[in-house]
Amino acid sequence: MHFHQLQFLELPAPVLYGLEGLTITRSPLPFYNHFDPPPQLALKSLTLDGITSSGYPEDLLWFLTSFHMPQLQRLELANLDHRLQFSAQFVRALCAPAIYPSLRYTKFTSLPLSNITPEFCHALPALETVILVEVDPEPLLSLLRADRALCPGLREIYVDGRAQSR
Repeated sequence: MHFHQLQFLELPAPVLYGLEGLTITRSPLPFYNHFDPPPQLALKSLTLDGITSSGYPEDLLWFLTSFHMPQLQRLELANLDHRLQFSAQFVRALCAPAIYPSLRYTKFTSLPLSNITPEFCHALPALETVILVEVDPEPLLSLLRADRALCPGLREIYVDGRAQSR
């Protein structure tokens, strides 16, 4: 399912539960009643590109860490609103054990990774491919070089189209 330049989006629970792929471009995030427990999603692929802030910087973090997505294999985050202060919050949130245990592929575009930690890498045990576009790779590469046990399945790292070694 692809949503592009929407101003408001409320997805009913049955639709959310059944989605395997979701792309949201230049729109606010979907939401549900915060008083209900978050749904577990069948998503295998999630792309968020140019997500706009709804006025609450923590909305993106909440969306990515509150919904249970145990089957998520592909995550792409691009051109996020700088007011979201996403990078540091996301890295801290992913330190919880196996939020995305099946995640194999990530692509980050214009997403600073300066706050990345070893715990972030431990939380992604199945990660095989990382693609960085307009992102300084050094914080991630330094971690991976210092500890070979981090992201043991990681085989491919691309920075602006070029393969990088661990």
